[in-house]
Amino acid sequence: MVNSGVTNTEVIRSNDPGTSAPDLLVVEEPLQIRLNYGPLDHRHEMDLAITMRTPGHDLELVAGFLLSEGIISEPSDLVHLQHCQKELKAEEVGNVVRAELRPEIVVDEKDLKRNFYSTSSCGVCGKGSIEQLCKSIPERALREIQFNQNDIQSLPELVRGNQVNFSHTGGIHAAALINTKGEVTLCREDIGRHNAVDKIIGAAFLKEDFPLDEQLLFLSGRV
Repeated sequence: MVNSGVTNTEVIRSNDPGTSAPDLLVVEEPLQIRLNYGPLDHRHEMDLAITMRTPGHDLELVAGFLLSEGIISEPSDLVHLQHCQKELKAEEVGNVVRAELRPEIVVDEKDLKRNFYSTSSCGVCGKGSIEQLCKSIPERALREIQFNQNDIQSLPELVRGNQVNFSHTGGIHAAALINTKGEVTLCREDIGRHNAVDKIIGAAFLKEDFPLDEQLLFLSGRV
């Protein structure tokens, strides 16, 4: 189930006060991530996190989020990943994703009990969160990969051609993977730049395209 990333609205432009006109705006809605885990004879379910995001590629976003948080490490760790369809309020339809992990995955509830709520403007906040994040980052391996300077300088325009929602609204972030030939291999949009990156990570993860150490990550906003 995929919601639209843009919506029609009426706006009053500053150069023509008092007159309204139709316009397209980026959508921002909460996405609730539900986690189902534990041995087959004693399964648990918890509401893991809520993130404000632009609807679209939600399953990739959740997969990237779970991978980035160290909850999963292989695509096979996910038994099911889907939007919840039953027992939802009207405003929740399309905004709840359930991730079911294979029984062998051990989930440390105490470690996950920190507040996972994040806004679209910031994914990791606070000294404790940064320290926890640094502990889970693997050691970086240096690679002799080279990118053409002209290709790098042309990336904003190149990626712009892949930003459908931006072309309609002019107000949404993008993350993209670029190969050594200067080609966009994957592009995702979201009002939150960290969500756009999670969508990229999740898409590559679910397609088993890891590692990504021979591609460049482009971001439309600050890193």
